[in-house]
Amino acid sequence: MEFDQEEEQVDYEAPTPEPKVSKGGRVEALQDDDGLPRYASGLSSEATEQDAALDPAGGAAEPDMLAGDELLRMQAAGLKERVEEQQALIEKLQEELRQVKEERQALADERVILVKNMSCLFKTAQLEIGRKDEVLRELRKKEAHWLSQELQRQQQQQQHHHHQQQQQHQQM
Repeated sequence: MEFDQEEEQVDYEAPTPEPKVSKGGRVEALQDDDGLPRYASGLSSEATEQDAALDPAGGAAEPDMLAGDELLRMQAAGLKERVEEQQALIEKLQEELRQVKEERQALADERVILVKNMSCLFKTAQLEIGRKDEVLRELRKKEAHWLSQELQRQQQQQQHHHHQQQQQHQQM
C-alpha cells in the first residue's frame, strides 16, 4: 500500500483579539491591517451594525447587545468549523494508522512465512550435504576396494611372472 507523501497544510489563523468593551458596555470595533473597523468576527462595523439592528423578536434591540451576540455566534461558528476540520483530520489520520497497521501485520505474516521457508531450505541443504557425503564415502570405499584388488592382481601377475621366470631358469 502506498500513501500520499503530501502533507496537508492546515492554515491556522492567529487568534482574533477580543473587542474592547467600554465602561458603558459598548463593544468597540477593532481595526484590521488596512485601518478599517471590524469586530472579532471579521465583519466590518457596517455589517455588524446592520445585523444588530433587529433582535430575534423582530424589533429594535440595543446595538451593543446584538453586536456581542453576533460576536458570540461568529466565534461559535468559527470554533465549530475548526472542530469539524480537526475531526476530519483525526479521521484521516486514524484511517492512515489503520492502513499502516494492516501493512505492518501483512509484513509480519510474510516474515513468519519467509523464516519458515528459510528454515526448511537450511534443513534440506543439511540433509542433501549429508546424502552427498555418504555417496562420496561409498565412492571412496569402492575406489579403495578397486585399488586394493588392482594392486593384488598386479602383485599376483608379478609373482606369477616371477614364478614363471624362476621355472624357466630352473629348466635351463
